[in-house]
Amino acid sequence: MSNYSAVVVKLGRIIDHPNAERLKITFIHGNSVIVGLTAKEGDLGLMFPVESQIGLEFAVANDLIRRKDENGKAAGGMFDENRRVRCQSLRGEKSMGFWIPMDSLAKTLQRPLEEVLTNYPVNTEIENISSLTISSKYIPKSNKTEMSASKQPNLVKKSKSRIIDGQFKFHFDTSHLGKNLHMIHPDSLIAVTWKVHGSSFIVSNCLVKKKLTFIENFLKKLKVNIVDTEYDYVYSSRKVIKNSAFNKDVGPGYYGEDIWTRVGAELKGSLHKGETLYGEICGYTKEGKFVQRGYDYGCAVGQHKIYVYRITRTNSEGHVTELSWPQVKERCNQIGVEYVPEIYYGTAEGFEWQNDDFAGSFGEGFLLNLQKQHVRDQDCQFCNNKVPSEGVVTRLEGLEIKNYKLKSFRFLQHESGELDKGVIDMETGQSE
Repeated sequence: MSNYSAVVVKLGRIIDHPNAERLKITFIHGNSVIVGLTAKEGDLGLMFPVESQIGLEFAVANDLIRRKDENGKAAGGMFDENRRVRCQSLRGEKSMGFWIPMDSLAKTLQRPLEEVLTNYPVNTEIENISSLTISSKYIPKSNKTEMSASKQPNLVKKSKSRIIDGQFKFHFDTSHLGKNLHMIHPDSLIAVTWKVHGSSFIVSNCLVKKKLTFIENFLKKLKVNIVDTEYDYVYSSRKVIKNSAFNKDVGPGYYGEDIWTRVGAELKGSLHKGETLYGEICGYTKEGKFVQRGYDYGCAVGQHKIYVYRITRTNSEGHVTELSWPQVKERCNQIGVEYVPEIYYGTAEGFEWQNDDFAGSFGEGFLLNLQKQHVRDQDCQFCNNKVPSEGVVTRLEGLEIKNYKLKSFRFLQHESGELDKGVIDMETGQSE
C-alpha cells in the first residue's frame, strides 16, 4: 500500500479543543487530528492522511463535499470538490489528517456495519475496494493534464529493456513512522538522520543483458556458449530509468532537464560491480531551476549536491546485501560523496530521552522525543533560504533495512501551499 491509503484505526486519548466547543482533539500515528464532538475513545474509523484525495463515491455517500442551498448558504460538507485532505490549523490547533467513523465505509459499500468491521479490522490499509476508489494521492488537476499529455514514460517495457530481473531495483516507499511504532523496541539498532528535501536518484553498476553482435547472435542460435551479460551503469529517477541505452523512450524529464543522467555520469566508474547507490539530488539544475523550490542546500545557482542514504550490493544470482549505516558512511567517504546528515546511531533506548514519565508504548515515547527535539517546525539548517526543515528519517537496521519518516507540521503546510499554487515537484513529475 502507499502512504496515501486510508487506514482503519481505533481512537485513543481524546481531549477538548481549547478554542472550539464542538471540536475535539485526538492523536493518530503520533499526529494531532481534529475530530467531531461525538467521537469517543475506542471508536473505530478511517484515517485519511495529509495530501490524500478521498474517493468521489465515498465523499458523496457521506456528504463530505461542500454544498449550498437554494439561497446560496452553506448546507453541508467540509471538503472542496477536489476532496483533498489538507494539513491545517483549526481554531489554532493542528490537524494532520481526517478521521471519520467506520459506518461511513458501510454506507459507501451499502453493507451492514458488522460485515465491514469483520472484513476491515484495525490497521487495514485501504486504497481501492474492487473498482471503488477510497483514497489516493492528491495531484492538482492541471498537473494531471500536463503529465498525461507528456511523452515521458513510466517504467521501461521489459521487451525493450536490457535490465535483468532482480539485478536493478527501484526505490521502495518510505513509510510513516507513526504507522510503524510497533517496530521500534528498546534494543532496536537505529540510525536517525535528517530528511533531505530533494529528488530521488539511483545509480547502479549492475548486471545487464549484453548487446550482442550479429555474429554472436548467430553463434548463440547454434548453441555456442556466448557470454550474453555484462556489468554496466544504470541510473534513474525514483521510477524512471534514464539511460537511453536501457530505455529507448526516455525523454528529458518533466522539467526539460535530466539531472539524473548528470549525476549518473558523475558517479560512473566509482562503483563496484553489483553496487547501487540510493539518494537525493538537492540544490539547482544546470539551468538554474530549483530541484525543490526554495531549497538551495547551500548550493550556488546552477549547482547541486547529492546525499546518499542507502547502498546495496547484488550478486550475479540477484541476492541483495544491504550495507549497514556505518558501512554506508564509510563507503560514501571512499567514493567522495555526502551521506544524509546523521542525528543519532545506536540502540533506540540510547536515544536522548526527555519525557521519561510518558505512559504509552516505547514506540510512542520515541516518536514524541523526535518531535520534541528535532521535528519542531524550525528552519532547514542546511539551506541559506528561509524554508522549513522537512523532518527526520529513522532507519531500522537489519538484513532488510526499513526507513520510517516523520515530517514536521510546518513542512506539511509548506507542501500544501505549493499544491495550492499548482507547483509540482520534479520527482512527482517523473513518477505520476
